[in-house]
Amino acid sequence: MSGKTILLSLILILGPGVLLSYYVAGISNPFGMDALWGDIPKKLQLVYPIGMLIATIGFFPFTYFCIFKSNKPSKYILGYALILIPSIAWLPLTVAYLKEPSSMTWIIIRVVLFLVAIGAILIYRQISTEDTDAQVLLKWSKIGLMGFIFHTLVLDGLVWPYFF
Repeated sequence: MSGKTILLSLILILGPGVLLSYYVAGISNPFGMDALWGDIPKKLQLVYPIGMLIATIGFFPFTYFCIFKSNKPSKYILGYALILIPSIAWLPLTVAYLKEPSSMTWIIIRVVLFLVAIGAILIYRQISTEDTDAQVLLKWSKIGLMGFIFHTLVLDGLVWPYFF
């Protein structure tokens, strides 16, 4: 199986898995969605939808590039696995923590959040080494990745745990 096929399969299978995990965790959360904010100030909560929108929009150009324009799509498999697998675990772990707080669950949540950011940084590092004719797409891919990294590293990895 080619690297392109593996990467595409990974994204097409695990991507919906992220959304499904959010849905299942959301309906099994007896504390309501507001509990997921912890003590993040209301004004700061307004930044998150903007960050999520930027990260989501940014995901598409860099993913398209990695799958269809990269000279070696296989070098992105680890980065996407580090984004998608921990993303599937994050919300269920958070709901489990709300139900029964423990230091170990909190540590695992923090590790999961940083793994997502590490995956995005790894993709950025690798995409920066690409030699391609698709320079405009490459530029937009890097911009999209910067937005994605900001959200996953700063907002999810640092701000959310600090206030949670």
